[in-house]
Amino acid sequence: MWKSRAEALGWPNKPISFAQISLLGLNDSGWSLYGHSEWGAFKYAHGNPDSSNSGRLSVIDNIFAHTNATTEQGLSLSEVDAAQYNDRVIAVEQSVTHLGMYVCVCVLIIYLLCALFFFFFFFWFCSIDTDLLARMKHHGPNYLDAVATYESNVALWNKEFESELRYYWNDTWVFIYLSDGTFWVDQPLCVLDKADWATSEQVEAARLFVEFASQKDKLQEMLQYGIRPYEGSGITDITCCNSIITKKYGTDPPKTLRPLPSLHSRLLI
Repeated sequence: MWKSRAEALGWPNKPISFAQISLLGLNDSGWSLYGHSEWGAFKYAHGNPDSSNSGRLSVIDNIFAHTNATTEQGLSLSEVDAAQYNDRVIAVEQSVTHLGMYVCVCVLIIYLLCALFFFFFFFWFCSIDTDLLARMKHHGPNYLDAVATYESNVALWNKEFESELRYYWNDTWVFIYLSDGTFWVDQPLCVLDKADWATSEQVEAARLFVEFASQKDKLQEMLQYGIRPYEGSGITDITCCNSIITKKYGTDPPKTLRPLPSLHSRLLI
């Protein structure tokens, strides 16, 4: 989210929630609710849930925040099903001004001419949430107020483009850890030693890579790319080793997040 928008919502002194976002969506006069009528309606974007992982997760976050779900009990299938009738869930999704759908339609026509061309542009425009960040950077705060993306993306883009954002828009980005709907996302790394297509050499190579990537110094090295170490790694200071997970780049290192809902709930969504 643009820092100016976040500050209007109370950041960094007060937590920001999906409840506030839905109120912005329900309010016909948008940002006037927070004393900024010049900003117009709340303009939000996330990837297409059909093809974007971050887009799908943002919908899960929205549903989780506007139901009776708890971290302990998780998100039930009935709560997911009922979300389509929840005015607050709908208000957030109606604030979405860009999904990339129109690009998919245009490229689908091109597919008839060249399949490879279709696959390249389908993933570029519809699956990569950084495309939305690029649009946000190029068109400024009046185009989009906020985008659903990952913590690491905000840190990486702030590091690379902070001066550009300040020069053109007199603003920068901050990552908002929504108090009622922000989750850890796992980066799975395992050895597929039971797969019948995996050779013994490949299995051994995979084991060596897992061992290599799990070493403390390698996990600390990943901090410079905004990748947090896994739970149980023993790394408690994630601001060391040239880490970009710092307030300087719009993130909050000690923030505690929620675990993901069950696989069944995610599949239903």
